[in-house]
Amino acid sequence: MRARRYLELVGDARRKAATAKGTLRESYLAIAASWEHLAAEAEASASEPTREDALTQAIRHVKEGDVRVARQRARVEQRERCGHSELAEDARKVLTLLGDSLADARDRLRSELRAHGLVDVS
Repeated sequence: MRARRYLELVGDARRKAATAKGTLRESYLAIAASWEHLAAEAEASASEPTREDALTQAIRHVKEGDVRVARQRARVEQRERCGHSELAEDARKVLTLLGDSLADARDRLRSELRAHGLVDVS
């Protein structure tokens, strides 16, 4: 199930890359490659981890995603301050995609935690 969602995200990123140019296109392709890697890992480990292991991993992924989004947000702001508004606009588009993916992951994690009677994380 996770692998299928990751593959959907691969498709989304590739569709956006098809219409983008330059660094924005490269960023979308890099995102697609990352989602492909996660899909492969999810398929390989689908039967291996226990439910708690999968939840622990999902929590870690959300926390890592928070760090990545914050880092990218800082880079966008830096580009804007340096007068690279066109580059900053492209980076903002990629940041929106990353933020949307992170929000999806956080929502799925909340649902899983609630389903197992565990404490919610923000």
